[in-house]
Amino acid sequence: ILDPAAPLACNNFYEYVCEKKIPRIPSRVRDVRWLELSDDIDQYQDYVFQSAQKQRFWDIANPDIISKWLVQFDTYWNGVKWTDHVKRHEDFLTFDYPKKRESLEKYFEPYNFMTLTRFYKSLKQSVENLEDLRVPISTHNHFYHSIFDEIRDIHISQIRSSSNYNEDQKNVLIDRVKNLKIIFPYLEYNNLTVWREAKTAYEKEYYRLKTTVDEKNIPAEVVEKLIRVAAVNPAMEIFEKYISTFTSRFVFQHVSAAAAMLSFNYQNEIHISVFTMFNPVADPQAVYNQFLYVLCHELQHVHYNVDPPPFELSTWESEKQCVVDRLDYYANAYKANSTEWTGAPFSYEDSANVSGLRLMLLYIAQRTSDSNEIRDTVERSVGRFCTKKRENIYHNPHDVSINVAVSQMPTFNALYNCTPGERMYVAPENYCKSLNMDIDVNDYTTQKIEKDDLFVLTQFMDVLENTADELDAANITTFEGKLFDITVEDVEEREEELEGSAESSESSESSESSEEHELDEGSDELQYGDKEAEKAEIVSSSRFASSTIVATVGFCVLLILL
Repeated sequence: ILDPAAPLACNNFYEYVCEKKIPRIPSRVRDVRWLELSDDIDQYQDYVFQSAQKQRFWDIANPDIISKWLVQFDTYWNGVKWTDHVKRHEDFLTFDYPKKRESLEKYFEPYNFMTLTRFYKSLKQSVENLEDLRVPISTHNHFYHSIFDEIRDIHISQIRSSSNYNEDQKNVLIDRVKNLKIIFPYLEYNNLTVWREAKTAYEKEYYRLKTTVDEKNIPAEVVEKLIRVAAVNPAMEIFEKYISTFTSRFVFQHVSAAAAMLSFNYQNEIHISVFTMFNPVADPQAVYNQFLYVLCHELQHVHYNVDPPPFELSTWESEKQCVVDRLDYYANAYKANSTEWTGAPFSYEDSANVSGLRLMLLYIAQRTSDSNEIRDTVERSVGRFCTKKRENIYHNPHDVSINVAVSQMPTFNALYNCTPGERMYVAPENYCKSLNMDIDVNDYTTQKIEKDDLFVLTQFMDVLENTADELDAANITTFEGKLFDITVEDVEEREEELEGSAESSESSESSESSEEHELDEGSDELQYGDKEAEKAEIVSSSRFASSTIVATVGFCVLLILL
């Protein structure tokens, strides 16, 4: 029952949820970005290198390797422009050797040093986290993957049944969804020995270069940045062998984000944080709800990202514009501060919010018959976005995004008793489409069968039993590739005859040859009796049609009973 004294959900859902002050459970492990870790690299006795001869940096470092990993540091900092970062590296590979060195030195001069510390800090903290968590060694967490697989199957079914794209276009979308990969940090690929080896490899390479390099022509701070990037390579060589089913670029981002409260979809490879975002032990249900929302959101980024649409640009643009218009509708406070404010640059995030929340509702609706449970799931899912600072440099403001997403829920009006004229109300015919799909509100209502539903189902089964004799009389059975109109009893008799023939064929060779002769004659009769077979098929079809009428009448009786 909705609290009449609470802020109105139909006026501003974000404020309504935040006013509830839903308890936020601290994550199991802290985000490495909020820890005051030293920028220093761990050093142990066996890292002490004695260099007989000092060398210049570019005499022992490979600029191509440094540029390769620089792409991933750039992507970590600004993933929206990852294609630009890749293009820079591709152009870089065409340079001659002196130009490569010069371009990297210039590139690193203004580069944010803290960004270059992220990989090692996350790697170091991950070793400590794995020591603390003591989770079983695994490369595949069946529980979380089973949830993902089920949600993915629901989405594929959703595309097949509801999208108005043609079959070829649907298959393109479905293939993308099928090819998604996902990893849950610390729950899989979590062998502590491997992570320690990678950490050691980074540290040894770092101190080897620090000991060997004597560079007078490059500023010391630039050399330090170059060395930190170069040290990534031996660590990544270990991870690439261990996490071999994912691309190298994704594995880098996975390691860099493992100890942070980050989830992302990087070119259809998904990283979903668990321990750094939630605490599965403290409140499993709350974690489950929030986890579902994040999972569905990142899955939808297979469709909604910075890449161009795969086909029918006008349809995608129309759907995007609908979301942008809704963002504009809920952004009055931000437009007041800036007349040029627009949610368009990050609308793909909001499209993923809208579609992800709908997908989550489909999943939840199949598991409950209680609307209160659905409301609670939605509120817990979005409650984690209740923060004092609502603006985000890579997303639209939290309050705007959440209000857009929930108002586009097909069952929102019914769940919160919203009526025309209220700010959060959206008429069903005005819902923003996604993937050119029709929206049937009934698909999002509770689907779980309860006692009352079982009573109705029992009535339906009674009707079917009453028509069973008629259905048996028109039974169609496949026999040797032909359709025969025969009763169940006829089928049993024919099977007995065949079994008897098989037994007699096993008893003697003469009987077998005789049986083969009879079968040959039967085959000849079938060849010369095509017209009779066609008549049999016609009769069979007509009887099947009559049985369908009987079944339909029975179903109508059921509707009258209801």
